[in-house]
Amino acid sequence: MGNFATLLATLNSGAIGVFGTAATYQPPAGPAIQIQGIILASGMPESTAPGYYCDFFVSVGPATGNLPVAPVRYSTVILNGVAYYVNDVVADKVGNGYRLILNKNFP
Repeated sequence: MGNFATLLATLNSGAIGVFGTAATYQPPAGPAIQIQGIILASGMPESTAPGYYCDFFVSVGPATGNLPVAPVRYSTVILNGVAYYVNDVVADKVGNGYRLILNKNFP
């Protein structure tokens, strides 16, 4: 199982390296963290969830650009100079990452 986890971490790292977007993750308490993630266009349409922006996939682990710990709701992600609130956090079912459901409006 360890080899499979290593393979998934390598795959996530490669995908984020190619398709990734630089961002800043600001937890509710503590210093801001520079991260890399992938903007996913899937999710709820704006008309279904007012203020919904996108899902943002991030990896967790010791590699540069990863979050060092699991993300939490109500933290902030700054993408392209704009702050978005993490409205929800969904664990990725395949890899060692999370989908952050970003919203323009604070709940």
